[in-house]
This record gives sequence, C-alpha cells and structure tokens, in this order.
Amino acid sequence: MLNSHYVSLIIAYALAALLWLLTNFFIKSIWNIEKKELNFSKPYLEFIYALIAMIPILGIGQLYINHLLIPNPNNASVIIDTKISF
Repeated sequence: MLNSHYVSLIIAYALAALLWLLTNFFIKSIWNIEKKELNFSKPYLEFIYALIAMIPILGIGQLYINHLLIPNPNNASVIIDTKISF
C-alpha cells in the first residue's frame, strides 16, 4: 500500500522525533527555556484565527485536487469547459 518514499519519510520523522526525545531526556540543559503559562486575553479570537487560516489551506488543497493551480497552463480551458448545473 505504501510506496518506499512514504516509508522512508515515516522512518526519518520517527528517527528525528526519537533523537529529540532522547536528547531532551538525557541532556536537559540544551533547551533551557523558562516555562511560562500562556494567557490569552481573548482565547476565542485565537480559535477564530485558526479557523480562518484553515480556509485558504483547504481551498488550495481543492485547487490541487482539481488540477486548477496557477502554474497549470490548461487552467483556462478547464474553467471554460466546465458546465455549471443547478
């Protein structure tokens, strides 16, 4: 099911995460960041911004799936040939 490219990516990401966890566990002074509690004055706005950010991401994904990305020279013919039915 998975081709070798995906298997290689999964192994590489897993190895990087494992190395990061081991480094963080054994050498605690590398990332010596003071832990502060996050306080958002308006947490609902943060959630709304995240939802708004999803719209162009999903839109670009839909354009990619339908082969309508800007670099495609056949975009105009695909759009012109499309018949809209309600």
